[in-house]
Amino acid sequence: MANEVATRKGSFSELLTTELEQNTAALPANFNISRYVKNSIALLNGNDALKEFNRKYGNEQIRLGLLTAAYSGLDASRGECYLIPYGSQINFVASWKGMMQYAKRNNKMLHHFKVGIIHEGDVFEYGSKNGDDFYDHKITSVGGNKRIVGAYANCTYSDGHN
Repeated sequence: MANEVATRKGSFSELLTTELEQNTAALPANFNISRYVKNSIALLNGNDALKEFNRKYGNEQIRLGLLTAAYSGLDASRGECYLIPYGSQINFVASWKGMMQYAKRNNKMLHHFKVGIIHEGDVFEYGSKNGDDFYDHKITSVGGNKRIVGAYANCTYSDGHN
């Protein structure tokens, strides 16, 4: 395997495209390889940490991280996951957006997601009424530099329950 990696020729985008085209069965339905490769190149060009990692260690782990994202149906350029350099390794981490996409795609009962960040001074209530959970978030100020004190996520299922 090490020799295979060392002898591969072609640009980063050509290698990524080829690998995705050879494994289309592992990709989600309606996956657009061309768009994904273009988004990936834009991500790499705009990320100084990944540029530095590439300079020091090459792009093999970056490419493998992008393939992991693609096979998971996530796109790092849309903030659905991150490729985080840590020493000589790349760590793949799904973001909350990615986890929501993944859950919705793999559970047809999920209908809608709502997420929110609670800032200092906001009013947030959570409880149960008639056996159903409820929450209410009142934002007291828009913008500003109020300290974040919490976050929440709520999903609604196709039968209307939260």
